[in-house]
Amino acid sequence: HGGALTMDLRMAWCDEADIATPWAVEIFERKHVRNDYPLSALWEMGIRNFRIPISDILDARVSKRVAELIGLGHTFTVVMFGMPDEERQAALASHGSGIKAIEVVSLFNQWQGLIEPLAKLRELSGYQIYLNPVRPEVEGWTSQHGLHTDLTEEIDWALGLPDLNRAVDGFVFGVRQNVCPCDGFEAVRRCLSDTDYQFILHVPCVGFDRTSAPTDDASRMHELTRVAEAALLARSHPDISVIVDNFVELDRGYFNCRGLVDRFYNPKDGSRIVSSLDNLLPRRLANPSVYETKQHRVVLCESDTRQVLLILANNETASTGLDDHLPDKVLNQQGKLVDLVTGEELDTSYSKLSARIAGGGRPQTPMLLVLNNK
Repeated sequence: HGGALTMDLRMAWCDEADIATPWAVEIFERKHVRNDYPLSALWEMGIRNFRIPISDILDARVSKRVAELIGLGHTFTVVMFGMPDEERQAALASHGSGIKAIEVVSLFNQWQGLIEPLAKLRELSGYQIYLNPVRPEVEGWTSQHGLHTDLTEEIDWALGLPDLNRAVDGFVFGVRQNVCPCDGFEAVRRCLSDTDYQFILHVPCVGFDRTSAPTDDASRMHELTRVAEAALLARSHPDISVIVDNFVELDRGYFNCRGLVDRFYNPKDGSRIVSSLDNLLPRRLANPSVYETKQHRVVLCESDTRQVLLILANNETASTGLDDHLPDKVLNQQGKLVDLVTGEELDTSYSKLSARIAGGGRPQTPMLLVLNNK
């Protein structure tokens, strides 16, 4: 696996169930089976990095499964409220290097008191430690967590806290729904550029209120383009954990997650996009650059042998001519265009693609253009 995309497993991913059997089979025992459909769906997308709550590895049955997956090359980010006690520290230590990082969720006014105990834990542990702030006392923030680059006073306070760098490796940052993942990543990197702190990037893909979207299709496209850009971002920055949260569809009327898979873990368009990117993208990508045209948001990345363009429906109108933002060499370079949902392929260039779809009213699902050479 060549990327660092991490899936936030908010649902029960290691369930067991009883299987009803004919009376002549297993008549004296119950037949227990483990539901591995969630893992199968994740593997199909190439995702091997998971974010789980500390309660998972405190449960003996789930903890055993975590250990088995670590042996297969999976890594875990573990989230918890407050300083881990001895029981939690022992559970974390039992999984060794498979625990990549922990997120310590806490209020800002608790950070000062966490410095010394976290500094001692950091000396003894092999995983990274990140602080993840919550703001339950502020109306409207009850489901929000993480630092945000537009809340500069909070960031300035955190960066100015004495001795905090002894205790933690960095912070959890969130990317707001109206900020594209690559733009959010660059904003965080600028915030921390003069420090030694690292960061985990949460890219929420759900919570786009359907009442605020022009159409249901716009809501669907928002989720698809967001997860596609997050997947490319993760591949181009494998040292950064990029976390998405829309694994399974969920519809509560007031809250809608279209999901990468349905509730039976069958693939949907989001799963097909992530799977396609995992298979089509070069293992090593670098130098992502973002360009805006009238029709698309284009993320250009380079590999050792070629360039790739992730082409996303543009929700904003570019301020200049049709493709003025794209370099001429990229604009007219031939390559293989792949629809990341259907898998359809076409030999074309970006300029020809733009001319072909000009005037179309329906936004396109994410596409990948792999240029023939650099």
